[in-house]
Amino acid sequence: MRTKHWLIVLAIVAVVSAALIVLSLGPRVGPSIILVSVDTLRPDHLGCYGYHRDTSPALDAFARESLRFEVCYAQAPTTRPSCSSIISGFLPHETQVFNNRYALPAGLTTVAELLLQSGYRTLAVVSNYVLIGGSGFEQGFEFYDDQMDEVELIRGVPERIAEHTTNSAISLMRLNRKDSFFMWIHYQDPHGPYTPRPPYNQMFVDSALEPIMLDVNEEESGIGGIPSYQKLPGQRDYNYYVSQYDGEIRYFDEHFKRLIDALKELGLYDTALIIFTADHAEGMGERDFYFAHTEFVYNNLIHVPLIVRMGRDLKGVSKDQVQILDLVPTMLDVAGIVPGTEYRGTSLLGEIPQERTIFSEMPGKYALIRDDLKLIYHDDESGYKLFNLAADPAEALDIIRDAEYGSRVKWMAGELAEVRKEDFLRGRVKSKKPRLSREEKEKLKALGYVQ
Repeated sequence: MRTKHWLIVLAIVAVVSAALIVLSLGPRVGPSIILVSVDTLRPDHLGCYGYHRDTSPALDAFARESLRFEVCYAQAPTTRPSCSSIISGFLPHETQVFNNRYALPAGLTTVAELLLQSGYRTLAVVSNYVLIGGSGFEQGFEFYDDQMDEVELIRGVPERIAEHTTNSAISLMRLNRKDSFFMWIHYQDPHGPYTPRPPYNQMFVDSALEPIMLDVNEEESGIGGIPSYQKLPGQRDYNYYVSQYDGEIRYFDEHFKRLIDALKELGLYDTALIIFTADHAEGMGERDFYFAHTEFVYNNLIHVPLIVRMGRDLKGVSKDQVQILDLVPTMLDVAGIVPGTEYRGTSLLGEIPQERTIFSEMPGKYALIRDDLKLIYHDDESGYKLFNLAADPAEALDIIRDAEYGSRVKWMAGELAEVRKEDFLRGRVKSKKPRLSREEKEKLKALGYVQ
């Protein structure tokens, strides 16, 4: 009996000791997560999405070893609202980030905060001035690198080019390679003005193309001509601007290759969740709208690339309709975190619902996509427009008066109005315009974001 008693005691001690060891190691965490977002990137200017120019060889190679989604929508055509959805999982009107003048509210829980609470190291490298510290996007990150040493042409606004963004990201990965970490890398290239470094500025210039001369607008709007902030010295040819945009992409791609090589060297390429996307796209002349974003919710501004890698098994091309709101559920899924709140999105690693409603917005302009139909509502225009994206991906033919779609239009209009009123955050966050220094106000005013 005494021997049996001691055996029981020893077993209890062993269990308690093992539990103490587990506790001393801290929270259990999952694979590292690397989220790469590129400002103003159109999928149809990438080789892996069928572009005729060789703008993205490194990204194309990455796509061949990953799962590429053909149809992904951003929740807004503007950086701050879209990024608020990227890192929170909620719609812009729920996050209260209506445009680039609004800070991310402190009461909003970001994916970085959730991952940090679960034992992840959280790191960010951003390159767009609207994401600087103080904008609210730094919350949840232990290290938030917003150092911008370059200056944008024309407006004189700080930015950081892909080489320096990648240098910082690789250094941080090396320092934290022994831990599970979440890293958000936001590249500014190819945001305008389109000024790629040599030789990329000449790589896609094609003298054989007939010049298409455009007017230069006095304002930053891209309606009818070149936005004032995009004007390149002595240039008004549409084809030249497109060549420079493509050169920016190819320049970024060279440094994306360096990032992928570093992930392979550190043993993260086949173990980490790697997500590649964009915050929004860019107008390239569709609807007489050139070299800008922000102003509409048509597909040329909200259709973005999305490529996901998780180990060696996740490969191929998906035709499912997905959205930026799916990123947070995907990251939480990989980290093994059960959400304590309701999200509109769904994990991209599971079964994606075939019938889903996707919503994009900006102040006064809204879009609702259901299956192949897209309903747009503009407060300041003629009301509703309807497009069949399967038959008319360029959204050239408004079929709102087609009797065939009468009942669908009525349902979609009701759904659009309902989503506009919905708040999955239950009013827990309040909009906040950041308190800016005079210098910061001047820089944001130059960007067109401060009145």
